[in-house]
Amino acid sequence: MGGLIDAHQVIALFRSGLSDYLQEPTDDAEIYGAAKRIRDFVHKRKYCPSDLGLSKREAQVCDLLVKGFKNVEIAAELNISPATVKVHKSRVLQKAGARTLPDLVRLVSI
Repeated sequence: MGGLIDAHQVIALFRSGLSDYLQEPTDDAEIYGAAKRIRDFVHKRKYCPSDLGLSKREAQVCDLLVKGFKNVEIAAELNISPATVKVHKSRVLQKAGARTLPDLVRLVSI
């Protein structure tokens, strides 16, 4: 939506992970169906710490992050420094392929 795209661009997108493509003009039923497929995919794609190859400590930090704990609270809970929490948090985000904490929460089910 919002512009023309040529066949080479579509092929490149599919190679990088695209699984569906809507071509204009698109009716409401097609858009609804695509949105439903996206929702179903996202809901099925949940990871637990063991799927991500997290260390035991990273898994503990991940669990507390997803539960809404702040870095300082995690540090107190695990008897580590806030700086160490920050390092573990960074590694968890990297291993999960998440750029932000909300991204991590959406990806991980604990």
